[in-house]
Parts: sequence; structure tokens; C-alpha cells
Amino acid sequence: MGMKTVILSDIHIGDNSSTCWYQKKYHEPYLMQALDYIEQNAASINEVVLLGDVFDFWTYPCGSKPPGFSDIVNANPDILGPNGRLKEIADIVPVTYINGNHDMNVSGADIASIGNIRYSDNLRYVKKSPAGQILLTHGSEYTIFNAQDWINDLKPLPIGHFVTRAISEYLVKSKLTPGQTAADLADNGVPSKLELLKNLIKALEGTQSVAQILLDMFSSLQGVSKNTPVSLLNGRTVTFAEAEQIYDNLGTQWKNKYGLLTTVKSINADMTGDYIAWWAQRDALQDDNDADIAILGHTHTPKGGLKEAAIKYINCGYMCSPLPGGKLQHPVTFGEIDLDSGNLSLLSVESPDSLPVPGTFPEDSIVYSPYKDFSCYISILNGTYFPVDLTGSKESHGSYIVPPSKQIIPLHRSRIWLQDSPGIHGAEGSATYSNTGNGKSINFTYGCPTGLFSNYCSPAPFRNKSDSGAWENDKVVKKGHPYFVDFTIRE
Repeated sequence: MGMKTVILSDIHIGDNSSTCWYQKKYHEPYLMQALDYIEQNAASINEVVLLGDVFDFWTYPCGSKPPGFSDIVNANPDILGPNGRLKEIADIVPVTYINGNHDMNVSGADIASIGNIRYSDNLRYVKKSPAGQILLTHGSEYTIFNAQDWINDLKPLPIGHFVTRAISEYLVKSKLTPGQTAADLADNGVPSKLELLKNLIKALEGTQSVAQILLDMFSSLQGVSKNTPVSLLNGRTVTFAEAEQIYDNLGTQWKNKYGLLTTVKSINADMTGDYIAWWAQRDALQDDNDADIAILGHTHTPKGGLKEAAIKYINCGYMCSPLPGGKLQHPVTFGEIDLDSGNLSLLSVESPDSLPVPGTFPEDSIVYSPYKDFSCYISILNGTYFPVDLTGSKESHGSYIVPPSKQIIPLHRSRIWLQDSPGIHGAEGSATYSNTGNGKSINFTYGCPTGLFSNYCSPAPFRNKSDSGAWENDKVVKKGHPYFVDFTIRE
């Protein structure tokens, strides 16, 4: 049996206040089943990764200061206490903790206080395996409203914190009946955001503040106003009107850093979960990660793969689904990877009395219908004993999401993602490298055009394929998209 890593994300354990998504009386049995599964399979599990938002310091009414870490631990002793199940698991299987957004304040000291758990001080945890490098990250850093914000006056708290607090206030003031909790309401009582998405994108394309659009909506919920004070964990109090000013330049900052189209993808990732896999692939292909597999959480929507992409991918979903009428509204899921084969799977806890079972969940996409992906996904392996330096690159059509590396060190690869731009053309480009040992220059060309034009690449040796087809060596696969090429530099 191969060694596996189990990934749990988005449990959202709080102090069981009525506005908390995780309610001990409902969700603890589901979580216990997942932990029982880990214990029973410990001999074949080399690590458990807690992939962010395991704790929740956001889902509380505006006037209530969020609980401290110890308050949440004390409210959930069977899971988090000195004799709790998490400590028992950490004593038999290595456990690693990665912060999300709802638990971004959790520290290494906090984690160490509940068991033998390794704390990752980086949001991106890259794990080596026989199947390639694995990028594990919560995913909130790809979303404009929930990424850690180190520019504003409340750093690193993002504007999304105020959205969640407004919803919690709305629940206690206008939605919850006596004895009810957020877990008893469909979608935890969160209002629809479809119209908001359109308004945010329109504002981003113009000059209006996306912070104003966002907070205007949520501060107008019944029971909330712009003057409602929000009590923060650090003791500070900030109104929604003040928050609008604090985050006023958020959209401009993201556009300046990433460009308009990429920032629109980030807003979509925040509002609907769409394009978060696009961001994950972008991150995975960077030289400092160089990952073949990406595993995320954050969106609360399990995804069982990624269609026609340069990486393997899953989204773990979440473990605190609402139970309106006593029935799970969404699956309670977590992820697993076989480290030898790279096979990814999602397991579902279908009832409080049953162990997890493998489930089938939809794949995600890089580009959504009716649009198609005419990207070129390029890998260049430097098979020599000298570095090769980039001397020039071109994007005849499309734009580089991951541009050619400035240097490829010996016996390492670098990857390129050239994505087609909106319009009638596909993606076509080139990159030229010079060998520092012999001075020879190599010009790599690649293209995935639309219409009647054929894919192309040069020079050999290479292997290539399109969409989900088979790899071909040194013979161009002329049709299909997106287009994948692996080049090798030899002496």
C-alpha cells in the first residue's frame, strides 16, 4: 500500500455561538469520523495537513469581540482539549498546520499548545513526493477580498472580515429564531451575491471603489448600518464607513499589481469560486514552487480535478455544511493524495455514524464555457551542466501568465504559460536562451492558433500533446487545444 497524505480544510471551529458555521452538536460527529479514518489508516498515512480555516475568528456579531484561541479550544474539548482527538492523531501521524483567512491570527505557539503539530510559517507549503512536487495552500491569498492585506491600517486583516461580521450581525438581528444557529439555515443565511459580482466588476473596470460597492451592500443588511461598530480581536473598533475608507484603494492596488483581467478573475474566485484553480495553476508553475499538483480549500466547493491543464488539482471542499431541516445541504469532504502515483481523491463523510467513503465530484476548469483555452503550456528542461540565460521572449498573440524564466540552472526545468487573450487569436510566442558554457543560442517557438491554423513548436527534441490526447515525440500534434510542449536542451 502506498503512502498517503490526508488534507482537511475549512472546518471553521469556533466557540459555538449561534452565528458560527461549525456547531459542535451537529458537526463534531462528522469531524470525528474523519479523524477515526486517519487513525485506522495511520500505517499508510505519512502526514495530515490542516489546510486553513480550521479555526474561525470571523463569524461573530459586530458588537462581540471574537473569542481568543483558548476560548475556542475550551469550547470544543473532545476535539481540541488535552485528551482530544486531534492531539491523539498528532501523536501517531505527523500533522502540519497552514493558516487560512478566518484563522490568519493563529500562531505557531497556539498550535503547539494543542498537540505535536508542525506550524507552517508560509501560506504555501510545497511537499516533495515521487509523483512530483505538491503545492498545498488554503487559497484565500488568490482572492482580492480575503487575501492578507499588508497595506491597510488594519494589516493583515482583509475587507472580507467585515463582510462576515455584517452577515453575522444580520443573522442575530433579523434572521435567527430562538434556538436556531447559522448551521440551521440554507447557505448559513448568507445572502445571494450574483448581482454584487456584476457591480464589483463594473466598478473595477471604471473608477468606483470596489470596497465601497462591497461594504455598501453588506452594511445595508437588515440590522446593520454604516455606523455599526465592529469589535476586532485586537480590541480596536471600526465602523463600516471607516472600513470603506481604509480599503478604498484595494481595487487599484490589485489592478496595478496584476492587471485588470487577472483582478477580475480574483473577484470571481471570491464571489463564486470560479478561477481559483486558474490562480492555483499560475502559482504552481512558478519556479519557486515548480509543482505538478495543487491542493486548495477556501471555496467550500469540492472539485475532483482540473480539465486539460498543466497540473493535477483538487479542492477539498469543507467540513461544516449547513443542515437545514436536519439534512446536509452540501457534502462534508476532505482530500487525500497517494504520494507514489499522484492520484488525488476526495472522501465524503455522509453521516455522523459512517466512516468516509471516496466520492465523485465535478472537475474545475481554467476557462469556462462558452470560452475555450488556447494556452501554450511549455516546459524547458536544461539537460546540460551549464546555466542557460534568457536573451529574449515574444508573445505574438496572447499574454504570459507565467513568463520564461530569466535563467534555467543545470538539470532543472522551467515552465511557461502563454494564454490566449480574448478575441479571435490563440496563443503564439517564443523564448530564446543562451548556454553560458558554449555560448550557443536556442530559440524555442510554440503556438496554439485558432481556426484552420495548426499547432507548432521547435526545435527538437521535444514531446507534445493537445487537450487530453497522448504524448508524441518530435512530431507536432497539429490539432487540439490547449497545447503542451516539453523541450529538452542537450549539449
